[in-house]
Amino acid sequence: MIGRVMVSAAARRAMVTGGVRTRFASRRCFSSAGGAAPQYEGAEATLRKFLPEDHHVVLAVLGGWAGLITVFKLATGGSAEAEAAPASGDVSASDDNDLPSILSDKFDESMNEKWEASMPQWEKDMENPAYAAKWEKSVAA
Repeated sequence: MIGRVMVSAAARRAMVTGGVRTRFASRRCFSSAGGAAPQYEGAEATLRKFLPEDHHVVLAVLGGWAGLITVFKLATGGSAEAEAAPASGDVSASDDNDLPSILSDKFDESMNEKWEASMPQWEKDMENPAYAAKWEKSVAA
């Protein structure tokens, strides 16, 4: 009976107050809230004469870095990777085992030679049922 009285009292209070009881939030007092403006000295005072807010200083620093990077890129003529790219359109294989570029005239010849050289071994491997099943599974996927 005591439990019912307590529950009903809590339910009655919730209905009267509109549900959940709210508490007042504590007041946040940051160091700059309501206080006097800080007094700057020396170079900081000179800087703050032109850039009074903190976000002005941040934007000035970011702008300075962007300017330095731009001047460096302009002075060096861009990146080193651009100079390393080959200028000619003739691309050939550096080794007999390497495939030539697909843009090269030698690509078809190289593919035909490699196909003809590997065909007897492939036919021999296909006689093995386990290899043939594995190959069929790889082609079907």
